[in-house]
Amino acid sequence: MKPYIGIAGVTTRQQAKAITGQFYSNAVGAGGNGHYGLMGYCLTSEMINGHDDRVDPRYIKLDDLNVLYFKQPFGRNAIHYSPHPEAPDDYFTSDLYSIFMGKGSEIYKSGAGRVLQINRAFNVSPDLLANIKDAEEGMLPALEIIFQVGPERITDMTPGELVARLDPYSKNISAILLDSSFGTGRKMNVQSFAPYIKALEKVFPDKILVFAGGLNPENAAAQVSALGQLTTRPFSIDVESGVRNEGDELDLYKTEAFIQRAAEEFERLYHSPIVSVPHSTLG
Repeated sequence: MKPYIGIAGVTTRQQAKAITGQFYSNAVGAGGNGHYGLMGYCLTSEMINGHDDRVDPRYIKLDDLNVLYFKQPFGRNAIHYSPHPEAPDDYFTSDLYSIFMGKGSEIYKSGAGRVLQINRAFNVSPDLLANIKDAEEGMLPALEIIFQVGPERITDMTPGELVARLDPYSKNISAILLDSSFGTGRKMNVQSFAPYIKALEKVFPDKILVFAGGLNPENAAAQVSALGQLTTRPFSIDVESGVRNEGDELDLYKTEAFIQRAAEEFERLYHSPIVSVPHSTLG
């Protein structure tokens, strides 16, 4: 998986078209700064199983995932999935089937989407991820998994404890997301991430590190610059709350500004195209 600039909470084809155009105009995905654009489509287990019928400008309905069929050469697709913390493992398997293969969508088979961000991912067992990605018998062997570590884990665990908890999952994940916000807009304390970054890079040198929390167009360049001083290799960022308007709708003026400023800062940090770490099957 290559590093990326992520925009979460995309819900319509019009938004996807606009954002992929913004990636293109800022050379994201074209090799200039080495980062891909990644568009996140948010779903919960409750929504998939008909237990949550809310209309929310950040969440997409399962039946509307045909938006992913839009060809996006400069923007990749990722499902941001939140499992129910008390649901048995067969719910997780059923949910993934519904998202990637069910209801005629065939998102996985078509290549339109082969990236899954699991929010509060410790709610899913390591064995279950291994079964999903098994090279011979797994349902989704080419799936790229972004493993979200939420704010409560970052504050309640030492770096060593976090590494130990992540280790059983490591063979089946592509990226580790340190998220100090979980969609609330709470700004990350970059310096507080420093010992976690050091520990994760030492033990998991083949994983992309992703950072989220309170990012917006105004602070994107400064936060990317600050994170760049703490890492030994290219990293990813993801934004959700910081590119929305007062009605919580995705604001395409803000996404444009955010992508531009983040891309410019990544270009300053990394002047040449970045080699993927490791080879990507990103769909």
